[in-house]
Amino acid sequence: MKSLIQNRLVKAALHILYFLAFTVTLVSGAILLYSAANPVYNPGKPSTGEYDISLYDGPLQMDIDNIVKLCTGDPFDSDIIAGYPDEGYMDEYTYERNEFEKMYSLGNREHTSFRFIAVQKAANTVLMTNILDANPTKNYWDIMQKECHDYLRIENADHDLVIYAGISNPLVSGDTYDYIHYTFLLQRTMYSIGLPFLLVCLPLTALLFILLCLAAGRKAGEAGVVLTAFDRFPIEAVLFMLGGGFLVVFSISMFLAQYNNYSPLDAFFNTAALVMIYLSGYTALMVLFTSLVKRIKTHSLLKRSLIYRFLRLIINGIAYIFRHIRLGLKVLLLSGAAAAALDFLFLIFWEDSSGFTLLLILLFELALVLLVTLYAIGLQKLSKGAQKIAEGDLDHHVDSSRMLPGIKALGESMNRIGDGMTTALEERMKSEMLKTELITNVSHDIKTPLTSIINYVDLLKKENIADPKQREYLSILDNKSQRLKILIEDLVEASKASTGNLQLSWGKVGLKELVLQASGEFSEKLKARDLTLSLNLPDKPVYIYADGRYVWRVVENLFSNAVKYSLSRTRVYVDLNVQDGRAQFMIRNISSEPLNFSAEELIERFFRGDRSRGTEGSGLGLSIAKSLTEMQKGSFSLSIDGDLFKAIAEFKLYTPGQEEKES
Repeated sequence: MKSLIQNRLVKAALHILYFLAFTVTLVSGAILLYSAANPVYNPGKPSTGEYDISLYDGPLQMDIDNIVKLCTGDPFDSDIIAGYPDEGYMDEYTYERNEFEKMYSLGNREHTSFRFIAVQKAANTVLMTNILDANPTKNYWDIMQKECHDYLRIENADHDLVIYAGISNPLVSGDTYDYIHYTFLLQRTMYSIGLPFLLVCLPLTALLFILLCLAAGRKAGEAGVVLTAFDRFPIEAVLFMLGGGFLVVFSISMFLAQYNNYSPLDAFFNTAALVMIYLSGYTALMVLFTSLVKRIKTHSLLKRSLIYRFLRLIINGIAYIFRHIRLGLKVLLLSGAAAAALDFLFLIFWEDSSGFTLLLILLFELALVLLVTLYAIGLQKLSKGAQKIAEGDLDHHVDSSRMLPGIKALGESMNRIGDGMTTALEERMKSEMLKTELITNVSHDIKTPLTSIINYVDLLKKENIADPKQREYLSILDNKSQRLKILIEDLVEASKASTGNLQLSWGKVGLKELVLQASGEFSEKLKARDLTLSLNLPDKPVYIYADGRYVWRVVENLFSNAVKYSLSRTRVYVDLNVQDGRAQFMIRNISSEPLNFSAEELIERFFRGDRSRGTEGSGLGLSIAKSLTEMQKGSFSLSIDGDLFKAIAEFKLYTPGQEEKES
């Protein structure tokens, strides 16, 4: 189907068929609409004959009323004399009255199809008639049947009249009754021919219309809708060109048809004019229709409209002002008030001013108000941009495209400041990365000889050394080497965590189980330090979406920190709560040393709670815990209240099917 409607011959055939079907539909519809607007033939009553008396009811009733007036005296006098109040017009009145009486006289029967016999009922006397053989001794029905196609009998009880009225057989050519008869035959023919054509051609026209819509803009060998140069014009320009062309053709056609002397040549010119008007109108409509369909298919109908562009320009301008309404409105009101005051003074002291001069002043003031408003909007944009950069959004750029020259230069300079700060920040990050890589590399270089030391210490421990001093030295060497190993491992892990250089395996993690596991593993160390663990855990399991290895490291580091730095004979409180779609792990303890420093300092690398550094800690545990938590889209915070230390790690709760969503 798609390739078929792209064929040129098929498209040409569709256009020809559509033209024929559309023309037949238009003509048939016009005929039926004309018949419906001036109904004589009723298609709902096909049994009605062409001479049925009901068809001629209007003129027949008017003629009967006139006959009643003529038979009952002179009822026209009051109406006619009122029209001619001056006695000098009586001759003209008399002439018109006589002409009115002649209309229904026997001598005028050749000029009207109306036939009647007006009878005085009581005396059976014929008062008026235009039938030759209206003898009272005969049956009036027989007389009317002989004279008329159809007839009727009307009694007027007020004037003791009986009127027999009908339409003559044959009808008199050219009168009202003959016109009704002709219209009836014409409309009956129109309905019998036009209605079947309309019923066939109307759906055919609709089908061809749909096919032409599908074929519009399609071209063999081309993908999508192909637009011509004409289709890229604004739709208003297209309407103007097509409308102008149609008016030219219409004017030429009217010039050809202005002289009508009912000659064959005049008939030819009239027909040619109608054909030219129809063909030009149809061509203009089809060109417009095809272009509109193409524009709708490519969503460019509004985009290429001049009205749309103009409205969009106005709307964008209004939106631009409203986005910066705070400062812009103040300046607009102040400048508008100043302009109004200037106009007021001008009207008072300059009496001879002309309207043109006033118009120029108003235009100047309007331009001044707009200029001041644009400057105010530019300043407000600079203020907002500076605030954004001050808040740390170094990627923010001030839109200086619509700023006036003086403000625009300042906006571009502000953008360069932001770019310079971004560059400096990138350099700093690069420096941090280099430091981290240096730490990692140096730690790796230290681990190699350290491993050898640990191995040789293990070998010496297996020897039976008798000297107590030597065994003491060997124990010290073993402890220090193991501590150095842990320190190096923490240093490497802290370096990787701070740079995000860790591979995460996301999944469903049971946080409650990890807390219980940590409490079990640290129970001996807590007991050795004379610490009491107080657990406050929910009854149901708590599942989070994270990497189980690194969540365990966070929990382990916080437990280890509490064991190392808690005051003996105190409690360590561990809480696990669920709120707002997040799991909150909190641990609290009383410090053995005075906490006369800030929580931010505790998170720094190598910072330790005991300034004497007498404990086994490396000062990296909290820093590692914070980096690992944030790396798993969580949050980590510390707080100090006197000697009470509190650490909180929050993670996102797990939802069913989250692995598929995240992947």
